[in-house]
Parts: sequence; structure tokens; C-alpha cells
Amino acid sequence: MNLLALTTSYPTEADPFRGPFIERWADQMQTLGANVRVIGPATKDPLGRCPYVGFRDIGGLLRGSGAPDEIQTKPLWGSVRGAAITLEMVKTTRRLITDVDSLVCHWLLPSVYAGLAAAIRTEIPVHGYAHGGDISLIEAMPRTISKRICQVADRQCRSVIFVSEDLRARFNSLLDRPPRAQQKVIPMGICRADADPAFREWLKIQANGRPIVATLGRHVEIKGLDLVFDALKDQKDLLWVAAGDGPYRNALEEHARYSPLDICLPGMITPAQREALFEEATVFVQSSRQIGTRTEGHPVALIEALAAGVPSVVNPSGGISEIALKADCIPVDVGDSEAFQTAIIRLINNEKHRSEMSLKHQQYAQEQTWDKLGPAHFEAVCSVG
Repeated sequence: MNLLALTTSYPTEADPFRGPFIERWADQMQTLGANVRVIGPATKDPLGRCPYVGFRDIGGLLRGSGAPDEIQTKPLWGSVRGAAITLEMVKTTRRLITDVDSLVCHWLLPSVYAGLAAAIRTEIPVHGYAHGGDISLIEAMPRTISKRICQVADRQCRSVIFVSEDLRARFNSLLDRPPRAQQKVIPMGICRADADPAFREWLKIQANGRPIVATLGRHVEIKGLDLVFDALKDQKDLLWVAAGDGPYRNALEEHARYSPLDICLPGMITPAQREALFEEATVFVQSSRQIGTRTEGHPVALIEALAAGVPSVVNPSGGISEIALKADCIPVDVGDSEAFQTAIIRLINNEKHRSEMSLKHQQYAQEQTWDKLGPAHFEAVCSVG
């Protein structure tokens, strides 16, 4: 089975937080027996073992905070660049589509549309993945356009795969008719790693006996790191470890210099360092917010924290609300910094509650590994029926 995967986001040595679940998905498909080639934004240092071919990211639309944010904040310029990049994706995909058994497009816009255009006049099945930002981008468009986009994808794709039930419900609401394509809800999986002992010791030194509140992910607006700061800015007796990097890092560095809160910014961390952070963390916070119509679909960092048994406080937006309910996270309404602070501090001070949450988190997350979810993904994109 030869799979060609088309994506607008893929991790690199320089930015391993940019769509790492796509690399893990490709690796899992390869492990299960497919020959996978990935098409993504041109880069010199893609991660993973699958062959990678780059298309031109005209104007750098796919860098920074990402295409959905750029298009929603700068509609005209973002749309022009988006159209130009889509043409680049079509050209590159057409060049490589020979001898392909299945074309898999991650993100409905623009990947699915580029994939459908590239596969026209072939019998190659096209499978589309909805991850979150794509559905939000479609929802922000005029109703007639969003309906048309969803109906074309539904009519021409062999299947549409959603990483959460929330995304499927929102897509079907836009579709406004019974779906024709096969629909499946399959989250992206996680991979555990052995903890880095040196990094763990470094964290112990930074904490100096204080509890650690951990966050992990790209430092961009949708992650809501400013909400975490607002909730904890007067707390002197804990350490906030904000792992990751991105445009919001400068603001965090300013906060670290001038606020009572001790903020540790280790930058981008390896999977082994991530596990060390989770072993030392008292509480994990997933503070993702809704921006316009955009919400998180199925944040992998949260699932990784749950798998490690770190008691988690979340903003229940998008697909996070479903996770919070099933995994017994503590939900806090977005923007309520006082409630956020109360939930975190109470959890730090209640070891019994943390132990109970940890067990429920791990019970939920043990079904979210690639070993458990990979076969479902493989069947969804490799089946010939």
C-alpha cells in the first residue's frame, strides 16, 4: 500500500511542535506496512523516517502562528497567499501521485482541496482529516461558501476522519445534509518515552522544593498562556514551567522579569524531557481558548500529560470538553482567572484528589496510544472498499 500524505504542518528540527502528530501518524502507517511519502512545506530538516518532499510556502503563511490565524486576522492578504500555496500543493502532488494507492490530506483546507484537484481524472481515493483549525476557518466564512466547501469535500472524498466528535458535529452542521463520504472519529495517538534523568534533576533544582505547574506546546494565542499568567501572577510559592516556543515567548520573558511568579522557560523539549517534566509536575494546565470560531480539536500535549498521570486543569473549549469529561479533568471557564487560580491551588494542596485524578487520567489515556489507535487509522486510509 503506497500512501501519499499531504499536509500544511510538519515538525522540523527547528520547530518540533509544528504538527508533530502528523509525523507520528506517518510513522505509524509505515510501521503497520504502508509505504508513506509526505508532502509538506519546504524545509531542510523534517523529522521522521518517511521520505519528505516540500512545496513552496509563499509569503511564509504556514510559519508563525499558522494559516488559520493569518487568514482570519489578515483576510485579504492571507487568502491571496493561501490560494498561491494551494496551487503549489497541487503541482507538487500531481508530480508525485503516480503509483499511489491512496492520497491522505491532513486539514480540510487547503489540503483536501489541493488533493482533490491533484487527483482529478484518476481513480485514487482521497481521504481527508479534520484537525480543528480547518473547521474553524470554514465556519468563519459566509454560510453559502462554508456549506459548499463541506459538500464538495463530502462528495468527492472516500472518507473524512475527525479527531474529535465535536469536529464531526460542526462539519455536519455546515454540511446541512446527510453525509455521503464515510465518516470516522479517530483521535491522534501518543507515544511515551523514558524520562530524561538529567532534565528531571535540573527541574528539581529550579523548583527548589516548590510545586511545578506545567504547560506544554507552542507559545501562540490559542494556547491561552496569558490566561495561566493572569491566574498565577501573584503566586510566589510555585514554579510555572512553560515548555515550548513561539511568538508569545517574549511576553512570558517580560512577565518572568517583573512579576512575583517564577516562570521557567526551557524552550522546546524532547520527548524524554517531556516525560521528565510530567514526572516532576504537580499540575498540568491546558488553557486553550476559543478565537473566533477556532478551538482545539484534540490537543496531544494534554493526552500525554494524562497518560503520565499529571492532574490536569483545562479550559473546556472545542474537543477538550469531551476529553475533560471522560478523563476527569477539572474544567474552568475561559477568562475566569480567579476560578483558574482556585482550581490549581486547591489541587496542589489536595494530594488525595490528585491521586484519584491521576488514576482516572491514566485509565483514559491508555486507550489513546498509537498502538491502540494506529490500526483504526490504517484501516480508514488503506481499506479498498
